[in-house]
Amino acid sequence: MIETLFRRVAAEKGWTDAARIAVLLRYVAQQTAPATFTAFLERARHEDDPAERTVAEVVALLGDPGVALDAAFRDFCARSVDLLTPRQIAERWCCWRGC
Repeated sequence: MIETLFRRVAAEKGWTDAARIAVLLRYVAQQTAPATFTAFLERARHEDDPAERTVAEVVALLGDPGVALDAAFRDFCARSVDLLTPRQIAERWCCWRGC
């Protein structure tokens, strides 16, 4: 319902994609619970991308959020997503990197 209202108003006003984003960002900035929006973004980020979801699961298993910034780690996860479970990826990463 909210999405329909937003689309209707945006169409009536003739907002460009940039204008729509600006409106949504202003709305987000006014919210009093940034943690709720952060959690929403994390869920949305992983919904459509199995590789990203796998990276998040492996990071959780490793208990090291910083590893998610490592390009080699992200590449390793992306190449392994269809071959191994997140636990197997974490175990192999530790063997390879010496966790």
